[in-house]
Amino acid sequence: MKPIFEKVSLPQNFTYTVRAFNQPYFDMPWHYHPEYELTLITKGEGKRYVGDCIEKFSEGDLVFLGSELPHFWKCNEEYYQNNPLLTASSIVIHFGSKFPENNFFELEEMHHIKKLFSDASLGLSFNHANSASIKQKIIRLNESRGIKQHIMLLEILYELSQLNYQKLSSPSFNNSLNIKDSSKINKVYSYVMENFREDIKLKDVAQQINMSEAAFSRYFKKKTKKTFSKFISELRIGYACKLLINTDWSIVQIGYESGYNNLSLFNRQFKRITNRQPKQYRKEYQKV
Repeated sequence: MKPIFEKVSLPQNFTYTVRAFNQPYFDMPWHYHPEYELTLITKGEGKRYVGDCIEKFSEGDLVFLGSELPHFWKCNEEYYQNNPLLTASSIVIHFGSKFPENNFFELEEMHHIKKLFSDASLGLSFNHANSASIKQKIIRLNESRGIKQHIMLLEILYELSQLNYQKLSSPSFNNSLNIKDSSKINKVYSYVMENFREDIKLKDVAQQINMSEAAFSRYFKKKTKKTFSKFISELRIGYACKLLINTDWSIVQIGYESGYNNLSLFNRQFKRITNRQPKQYRKEYQKV
C-alpha cells in the first residue's frame, strides 16, 4: 500500500522552502512526498508516526525525514475538542529531492551533510538537549531571507550532521499503502499502529471502517496485495528490527514488546520475514 501523496510547492528557482504552521491540531494525515523534510515542533503534544516507528512528540521535537518516507503527527485527543487554549505549531523545511545531489555536497568538507541526507531515509530524531541551539536557529531561519537564510540553512545542516541521532523507522520497513480509499486506509493504519503490540482481532479492525470481517479481508487484500495477518506480522517484525538495532534489550523482551508472547513464534516469524534469526540480525547491524 502507499500513503496519500502530498504535493509540496517549492518557490521558483528554489531548492528548499521554510514554512511555519499554527493550527488547532496537525491535520495532515498519513502521507509522503519526494521532498526531504526537517520538522521542528514549536507547540503541541501527541504521537509521531514515521514508517513503522511510533513515538510521543512534544514541544522541541526535531526530526529529519527522507524522500518518500510516510509520516504524520497526531495530536492528543484534547486538541480535537475545540479548546482555544490548545494549539499545534511547527516550522517545516522541505528540501527538493535533488537537493543533496548538488555538486557542492561532493566537497570533502560536506560529506557529513551528504551522510545526513542518506541516513534520513529511515527518519532521524535529535536529542532535545543537544539540539537546543539548532532549534533557535531554525526559528530565526523562518524569519530570514536571501543569502542570510541560505548561509544559516547550511549552518543548521552542518551542526545537525555533527550530532548523534537516532534512526526511527526499521531498515525492513516496507511502504505499501494504497492511494485510493485513503480515508479508510488511514483509519485502519492508525488503529493498527496504536494496537499492534496487542492481540488485534479482525472484527475490531473491520468495525473501524464499518465492514464485516469477510468484506474487510477481501477489501484489504485487494488494496494491499497481502492478507491482513501478513501485514500485522511485517509491521511487528519491522518494529522488532528497530529495537534490535537501537536497544540492548533481550530477544525475549523485544519479542514481547513487538506483540509476541511466544518466543518460538517470534523467532519463526522473524526468520520467515528477514531470513535471519534475531540474534544474527543484531550482530550484522552491530558490525556496520
